Amino acid sequence: MLLDEIDKTGSDVRGDPASALLEVLDPEQNKTFNDHYLNVPFDLSKVIFVATANRAQPIPPPLLDRMEVIELPGYTPEEKLKIAMQHLIPRVLDQHGLSSEFLQIPEGMVQLVIQRYTREAGVRNLERNLAALARAAAVRVAEQEQVVPLNKGVQGIATPLLENRLADGAEVEMEVIPMGVNNHDISNTFRITSPLVVDEAMLEKVLGPPKFDGREAAERVVTPGVSVGLVWTTFGGEVQFVEATAMVGKGELHLTGQLGDVIKESAQIALTWVRARAAALRLAAAEGVNLLEGRDIHIHFPAGAVPKDGPSAGVTLVTALVSLFSQKRVRWDTALTGEMTLRGLVLPVGGIKDKVIPYGMTCTIKHPNAYEWWILALTEELLTILPRASAHKEILAAHRYGIKRVILPERNLKDLVEVPSSVLANLEILPAKRMEDVLEQALDGGCPWRQHSKL
Repeated sequence: MLLDEIDKTGSDVRGDPASALLEVLDPEQNKTFNDHYLNVPFDLSKVIFVATANRAQPIPPPLLDRMEVIELPGYTPEEKLKIAMQHLIPRVLDQHGLSSEFLQIPEGMVQLVIQRYTREAGVRNLERNLAALARAAAVRVAEQEQVVPLNKGVQGIATPLLENRLADGAEVEMEVIPMGVNNHDISNTFRITSPLVVDEAMLEKVLGPPKFDGREAAERVVTPGVSVGLVWTTFGGEVQFVEATAMVGKGELHLTGQLGDVIKESAQIALTWVRARAAALRLAAAEGVNLLEGRDIHIHFPAGAVPKDGPSAGVTLVTALVSLFSQKRVRWDTALTGEMTLRGLVLPVGGIKDKVIPYGMTCTIKHPNAYEWWILALTEELLTILPRASAHKEILAAHRYGIKRVILPERNLKDLVEVPSSVLANLEILPAKRMEDVLEQALDGGCPWRQHSKL
């Protein structure tokens, strides 16, 4: 039995569905579950319940305790390509009354759609874009100026009454109801000289200009004070840019970007650590010099409409601040993730895998068009599971932005076993134990204090 979107249940004056679900999902109680509407007991002990959810927070802890949480990573670009070629394209063609005789979408064009037009956890938007291409092909087929032959199953509709009304010039309303005609019968009535092969020009004509490109990180990390972080969301991994700038002021710290309390505390810790280590990092001429004297620091997380929170931005914030004060740029091909302490230790974080693979999704048991891959597939609906806090989620976003190097806590190396080898082959993983290790790898030219010590 499928319990879809279990995190969307809400309580009101009529009751709380979670209370009933506690009894339904508890194997010690559901042997004699009593339905209060029918007032008839049911034995639910032999029923397999598959609950789905997008987020764990709304689910009451007692209810979550009665469920076995299954967590699976999202699709890599290679997996999306296979799903599109084997499942999405045939289904889209069938839905639009087409076949490969009318429309052909090469693998290279599907890869461009994945890279330039869709950045998502699953393949839902990918299917929408493929459907747009199919509609364009269907319009071209429909515009062919050919006579459509009547199907042999369509009988004549002329009657004496109809002929008389037509002779008198009267208006006649008619409704044609096809009987036993499917999409393939419709498509067989049309013939075109050659199939329509999708190319880049057609992609831009139908889907518009590319929405994403691989140069975004290189274009945005061009000045000191900007760093690239890896974050995890309920939809998978994502790249988060952090921008820091200084201005004349009273030594205050300004934070913008719709930030939560945890990430605000991380910013305070990052600034405190940088100020305490200013002399050692060669950011100040001598001990006791105040970095904030006569100036304010403004840290901004772009995409201000999206709420952001979590501790994994600590090392990214420190790197942005050190880059700002030292006027050394951060390497554009390097992304960071990790929590830091006030003493400069780099602590492990969650979601490592999703942060490395582009738009990985850790909230699906199965996905449409891939349901035969899973034994527990009971329906063709999207089955989602609860996002987890394990550290392998955060690797899934770096590859998409052209990131070649990922700095992560040393204690997160164990989580890389769950990252596909095809992704790791294109990334250089750099473990860090302390903030100095992070700065040495992230800053263009190395860490300021280590560079000075070599002289």
